[in-house]
Amino acid sequence: MKRINYSVIIFSLIFFSVGYVYGDELKPTVITVHKFGQNTSNSYVVGLVNMDNIMGECSQMVGTIKIENYQFSESGKTLQQFSFRDNKNNLFSVPTNIAELSKFDVEKANSIFKIGEKYLAHIQFCGSGGYGSLINIYDINSTFGVFE
Repeated sequence: MKRINYSVIIFSLIFFSVGYVYGDELKPTVITVHKFGQNTSNSYVVGLVNMDNIMGECSQMVGTIKIENYQFSESGKTLQQFSFRDNKNNLFSVPTNIAELSKFDVEKANSIFKIGEKYLAHIQFCGSGGYGSLINIYDINSTFGVFE
């Protein structure tokens, strides 16, 4: 069974989150890695970062989620929101903010979301109704390394 060092990932999320609060406003970004095999080269979308600004008055949550469903825009070009259940079986629906990306990156960003797959997500919940907002999401099935 493959073990993932979540403490390193969580530290990275917290470290970069401090930059969000104290640094310049960062733009939504698609994280793509390139892997090389024998006579092949492939690119994979492994994360979305800076999808929204971190707000100090909101609750920050970081953990693994399993996507149950997602919804596209009326045009069908942009994945608008996804849903998942927490460890107490509560259902959450969270906007992606993918529409804030460049047209070139929207299609790439849509490709990271797969129903039934697990992700490491940083989501904030604001207001009395607990309105969710995606900050960062990473594909936990991605392996570290340049070669496949």
